[in-house]
Amino acid sequence: MEFVFNSNFDLPQYGTCDLSFTEGDPLTSAVLASVLCNRRVTKEELPPDQTRQQGWWADTLNKRKFGSKLWLTKRANITPAMVPQIKLYVLESLQWMLDDKLCDSFEVRVERDQNRDRVNIFIGINKDNRVQNIVLRGI
Repeated sequence: MEFVFNSNFDLPQYGTCDLSFTEGDPLTSAVLASVLCNRRVTKEELPPDQTRQQGWWADTLNKRKFGSKLWLTKRANITPAMVPQIKLYVLESLQWMLDDKLCDSFEVRVERDQNRDRVNIFIGINKDNRVQNIVLRGI
């Protein structure tokens, strides 16, 4: 099964997305929350035009940070040089799933979208010798 998330940020101030949890798959839900929620960053990691460190409210309750740093790239033009950094952000956001043994392994591939200002993220989650493919398009 492949789950596909398509984002559409054509509205000037607000983004819309086509996102459905109709499959009821908790593994897919965990991946989406991990990648699409904003992870808190240090002040040193903030881009010059940002003042808020973002983050998930529950980070204050435990030592583990949740989410990804993809939000740091939201205002940037996606260049080929940024793709490896984006992949690292996704890998970092999913690491907890390995640590907590929610999956056996995962693979991540990131490529620039035809739009060139966005990326497509392909995630394969291996659990009990079955692979769940999740595609995030236009992020």
